[in-house]
Parts: sequence; structure tokens; C-alpha cells
Amino acid sequence: MPRDINDVYTLPAGNPVVPGTVISTTWANATLNDIASALTASITQTAADARYANLTGDTFTGGVTVPSLNGGQLAGLRNKIINGNFGVNQRVVSGTVVLSAGQYGHDRWKAGSSGCTYTFASTAGVTTLTITAGSLQQPIEGANLLSGIHTLSWSGTAQGKIGTGSYSSSGVTGSVTGGSNPTIEFNTGTLSLVQFEPGAIATPFEHRLYGVELTLCQRYACDIVNGGSGQPVCGVGFTTSTTVAHGAFRFPVKMRSAPSFAILNDSAASFAVLGAGGADIALSALTVDQVGVDGCRVIATTSVALTQGYASVLRAATFPVAIFSAEL
Repeated sequence: MPRDINDVYTLPAGNPVVPGTVISTTWANATLNDIASALTASITQTAADARYANLTGDTFTGGVTVPSLNGGQLAGLRNKIINGNFGVNQRVVSGTVVLSAGQYGHDRWKAGSSGCTYTFASTAGVTTLTITAGSLQQPIEGANLLSGIHTLSWSGTAQGKIGTGSYSSSGVTGSVTGGSNPTIEFNTGTLSLVQFEPGAIATPFEHRLYGVELTLCQRYACDIVNGGSGQPVCGVGFTTSTTVAHGAFRFPVKMRSAPSFAILNDSAASFAVLGAGGADIALSALTVDQVGVDGCRVIATTSVALTQGYASVLRAATFPVAIFSAEL
């Protein structure tokens, strides 16, 4: 007889026999053949110990083939949060970070509707934020999501929520729709190692290489100069008049949409063009146009006469931070 749903074997019909039953070949052979088939289909304890591992406590020593992990892909880019370790900081925020509603601090993280105030510190490769007021959000691009249950997990005392759900401790689950742009949000407390992944079970934080994380961030924001004095901003341009020089800036990755441009911690005067005699000439204005997802034209204006028709280089004169932003 086949085993039932609980893997229990049942003797074939006519069993068990009662006292006084005549043992016939018809009964004996059929019964014994059925038992032999069941034993052949079984596995001994010795073989089981060699071929199988307990779900907890054992170590696999051979290859493991599974169709999925927690209902999602097996490895690599499970975490739909970008910069969940807060390691990328192209806007160069520091000290006590005070953000107005919707303003971005660390890459991909912005203040909620009441603003956000936080400090941060890094230890052994882990950056921990301490949110003291307001809330911190990350909108997730729907192009990176498939429909289904997702789990939000993190380390720290802050509480988090998915979309319009309720704040809770780490391990929040919720259903998302592929193509939508859900927002992850945290209230006051400490926060590090944020992960949002498919499935109903939180898995260990996926630590990606810094270069990979930076590239993911640059789809939404990239700095034209990040505080480096003397660094070239773009390739060789040329002076189109006695006060204007044009150059081209190509973004390191294709951006989500045509970005806006802003100088965050200084002014155009913190940039300079290299004049015909080799001297830096400070700018009175720095603007961009012809902006697309791949690059733009940079227009540098000076109040000091340039020589028209000469090649020139735009570079940082002091320590500016200028950013292109295509955030959600």
C-alpha cells in the first residue's frame, strides 16, 4: 500500500490475520511483496544522516539546490533599499544634520513631512544614525519591485513602517505592488543596516561593495565636485565669448530622469576656469542646460575678461559641493 499524507505505511487488505488463519501463498506473497516495496522506497537512518541536514544546527558540506529563498531570488541585490548602511554621502552632510521636509541628507534618504534631525557615527564599517526629531524616508523606485509580500528589517531602536502602515519594530511585513513607488519611513531612535526584501522572513543584511552601492545611488544623484579643491569638473571646454566658457559633463551612470542642479554649500565663486595665461579665474555664475539623463552642458560665466576661442578647463577653486539630483 502507498504511504498516506503523513508518511504512514498501512498493510494491504487481509491484514492483520487472526488466529487460526491458514497461511497461503496468495496472502503471504502479496503481503511480503508489498512490505518489500515499501522498504525499498524507504531510506535507512544511516543514509539519512549522510544525505540530509537538520534545518537548524547542521553544516552543509556539499552542494545545495533550491528553487528560491524566502520566496525570492537566492542571492545578490535582494535588498531593495539603496544605501542601507548609510555609507554613501555625496552631499557631504556632517555633524547634526537638520533637514526640512523632503530634503535629502545621506544618499537616497530624505526627511519626512515634519523634517528630520539626526547625527551619525561609523564603527567597524557600520554607520548608525540617531534620529532625534521628525522622520527619515526612502522612496523605492517601482521599477525595482515585483508584487508580493516584502519584509523591512533593521538594527536599532527606531520604529519603521512600509507606506501608510503603522510603525513597528524590526521585521515589518507588507504587500507591495510592482511598479509602484512605496516609501519606507523611520521615526526617532537609532538606525542602521536597513533592508527591504521579498518574502515574509527577514534575512541577514546584504552588504554590497561600496562601488556597487555608489553606482546605485548615482542613478538618483551624483556630485559634480565633492569638496575637492583643484579637481577638474568636466573635460576641456572653450570660451565662447570674453566672459563665458562652455563645457560638457557626462554623468557616471544614466540617471533616473533629467536632473536638477544645485551648489549646496557655496556659490559659483568657488569654481574657476583656467584662463589663457594658466591662471584661475573665479566665476560669477555657473549654470547648466541641455540636460538629459546622460549628461549636460556646463556654462561658466566670469566677470573678468577671457580670451574668446581658447580651450579652457572648469575646476573647483575651493571646496564646493554641487549635485545633480533625479530623486523620486
